[in-house]
Order: sequence, then structure tokens, then C-alpha cells
Amino acid sequence: MARDRVDFTLSDADQVSLWLGSKDGQRAVKNTLHAVRLPEAFDSDLVTMVCHGADQMVAKGVPIASVAAWATRTLRLRAIDLVRSPRTSRVALVAHTSDGELERDLPDRPDEALAEHDANALAVDVRQQLGATWASEPAWTISAALTVVAVLYDGAGPGHGCPQPKGGASEVEAAHWVGLWYAGRRDLFPAPYEPAGNTITKRRSRATQTVRDLLSGCAPETGDHNG
Repeated sequence: MARDRVDFTLSDADQVSLWLGSKDGQRAVKNTLHAVRLPEAFDSDLVTMVCHGADQMVAKGVPIASVAAWATRTLRLRAIDLVRSPRTSRVALVAHTSDGELERDLPDRPDEALAEHDANALAVDVRQQLGATWASEPAWTISAALTVVAVLYDGAGPGHGCPQPKGGASEVEAAHWVGLWYAGRRDLFPAPYEPAGNTITKRRSRATQTVRDLLSGCAPETGDHNG
């Protein structure tokens, strides 16, 4: 008599739960709570909120492409919710010490407290994804993309010989110029004292879009903002 097959495939929500219980996940929970200056006693609350969000993603039929990236991003969002919650405000503001109770110095805007932490984590995520594309993408595009990340997130700047767009260009566009230049794509820029022709401008625009597309594909999937 044939037995019914049992599908042991883990759902995205199950994978999120497993990751949160791993060493990397526990470290992410601890770091997130520390970033918003919440006691570690809120770790179970935070994990429960993220798991609930993952369940909602599954219920909506929205896939979680990168479990670690989605969970890390959602940890930050739900940590902000925790800080804003009236239920946690009293506990979050008071620290118990051997000398009694001390008032914690919490930021007025927890989203600002997380901004730098969030940006640094995003840069790490993007670099990791870029590193996985070496076999499938041209070397110059990966090099240019890594330089763009360094300019936008690490404060790196161009050398004196690196051309820059004229006034009115965005910070992102200027970063792509730096990326293309140091990736060796000197053919996308006019020689000194040579006017920029239409052909070079169009080639540079296409190359810039190629790098933009690569970076966009390497950005972590966060799914529903409320998930």
C-alpha cells in the first residue's frame, strides 16, 4: 500500500525563524536592540514580531528572496516600533542598577538612531551580493559598483584626476562617475580640454545604467515595509 508523501520543504517563514535562532540571527537581534538602546530582555518580543511579519509575507504569497537580508531589515523596522510602543516605553527608559534606577538617554527619534547602523548594514549586504556576481558580470561593472558603494556609504572621494559632473548633478550620479573612472572605463570620458561629444555622453549613460541595474539587483529584498 502506497504511503502519502510528506512535503518537508520549509516555508520562507520557517527559514526566517531558523535564521533568527542561529548565531548570526541572535547576533543581529542583539545588535539591533543595542542600536536603539533597548534592553536585551526585549529579544523575544522582537523575534516574535519579525516571525509574525514573515508569516504575513507567506500568507500574501510574497517570496522572501534573501532570508538573512529580509530578517535583518525587518529587525530594524520592528525595533523602531518597539521603542515607540507605550508598552515598552517605561521599561526602555529605566535601567536597574545596584544603585537603584537610572534614566536611560533614549533618542527622540529612534529611526535616526538606526540610520547609520542601517546604512552600514545595507552596504555590507550589497558588497556580499556583488562578491557573488564575479562569475556572471563583467569585472569593470563590479569594480565600478563597489566604488559607488564606497563613495556613498564610506565617504570615499575621487582623486584630483577623476572627472566630475558639472553642477546640478546628484550625489549618486557623481558617485557613478567615480566608479566608472576607477574601474578603468576612461573611454567614457573626454580627454583633458576635449569637449564631451554626444557619443561619449551616451556611452557613459549606458554604462552608468548598467552599474545602477547591478546595484539594484544586489540590494536586499525587504518585502512589505510593514511585514
